[in-house]
Amino acid sequence: MLGILTDDLRIPGEVAVVLRYYVYALRDPRNGRVFYIGKGIGDRINAHTRDAGKDPESERAKLRTILDIEATGHPVELLFLRTDIEDETTAFIVEQAVIDAFHADGQPLTNLVRGHDSGARGLAALPAIIARHRADPCPPINQPLIMVKIQKGWRPDSRLQPGSDLRPDPRSLEDLRLGPRPRPLLPRSRPRHRPRRLPHRHLLALRGPD
Repeated sequence: MLGILTDDLRIPGEVAVVLRYYVYALRDPRNGRVFYIGKGIGDRINAHTRDAGKDPESERAKLRTILDIEATGHPVELLFLRTDIEDETTAFIVEQAVIDAFHADGQPLTNLVRGHDSGARGLAALPAIIARHRADPCPPINQPLIMVKIQKGWRPDSRLQPGSDLRPDPRSLEDLRLGPRPRPLLPRSRPRHRPRRLPHRHLLALRGPD
C-alpha cells in the first residue's frame, strides 16, 4: 500500500535524540535525482510518504512524485544531509543553503519555497550582493565637518588585548574631545642646590688663632 511505513523505517525515540535537528533529501531511485530538500526533527523525514498516502489525488509536485515512484514498486530514497544540528534556526540556514546549491546547478526541486530568508541572504550573483549591501552615497554637506579614519584592524576593545599586534594611538577615539586643549601642567622646578654656609665661629675654629 502506498504511504505505509513499516516499523523498521520509523525513527525510534533514542535515535531521534541523537539526530536532533537535521536536513534531509528525498531522491528518486529511478533516475538518482533529488527532488526535495527539507529540515526536521524526530520522524519528520517520513512525513511526506504518509501525506502522499493520505492524498493519492494530490497535484502537488512533491506528493505526485512520491506517488509515481511508489506506483512503480520502488520506495523513495530518504537521505540525511546533516544531522546533530543544534537548533532550528541553524537547520533553516543549512536547508536554505542546500536548496540554493541545487538551483545554482540548474537542478529543479519540488520545494514550494526556496528556503528560509532566501531572498535576503540566499543565492545571488556578486553584482547583486554588492548592490544589496553597499553603502549609500553621502549626500552633499554644506557644514564644516571633521573626518576621522579608523584603522582597519581597530576594535573597541583593542586596548584590552594583551600581546596584540595592533598598537593603536594611546588617544583612542573615546579620548578625543572637541574644544580648546587644556594647558599642560609644568613640573614644579626645584630650587638650585647651594653649598651650606658655615657660621663665623666655625670658620674661626677651622682657621685657628692668629
